[in-house]
Amino acid sequence: MNDFDTVIIQDCISSKTREVQEANIKDFINVGFTVLDSGKFIADLDSYTKENPKYQAIVRHLRKQRTGKIKP
Repeated sequence: MNDFDTVIIQDCISSKTREVQEANIKDFINVGFTVLDSGKFIADLDSYTKENPKYQAIVRHLRKQRTGKIKP
């Protein structure tokens, strides 16, 4: 969405059964989301520093949203 990478943290979501959970995860992957466990996500947080262009793009987008220059 909005050219952002979407990350699903798989051990932070739940479903009624394991089979449904596995199907949901496959669906997330098929639509282009990155699926990680929380440990990997936390380990990767260091890659999103203030110097990172993706981090800067997220900050710019949020600032525009807050000022009303774009719709949420």
